[in-house]
Amino acid sequence: MTAHLPFLLAWFIAGAILGTLHWMSLRWSIGLFAAGRSVLLPFLTQLARFASIGAALTFAAVHQGAYALLASAGGVLAARAVALRRAART
Repeated sequence: MTAHLPFLLAWFIAGAILGTLHWMSLRWSIGLFAAGRSVLLPFLTQLARFASIGAALTFAAVHQGAYALLASAGGVLAARAVALRRAART
């Protein structure tokens, strides 16, 4: 199991980066909705968010296996926890 730690850490970090981008784009698209701008741009942003996270997690699962999927999903969830904590402060 020790040999897998760098592999898992790399996938966790990749998931955290992906998750950070995912939650930042959610905040940005919510700002667009709240500003009363066109609905098309926030809709396309949401579509891109879901497609990118789905593609990345699918890639991890298909090409690297369950451990990579779980590690990257854990990174996304860690980024979510950070985003929620930061949103609660503002």
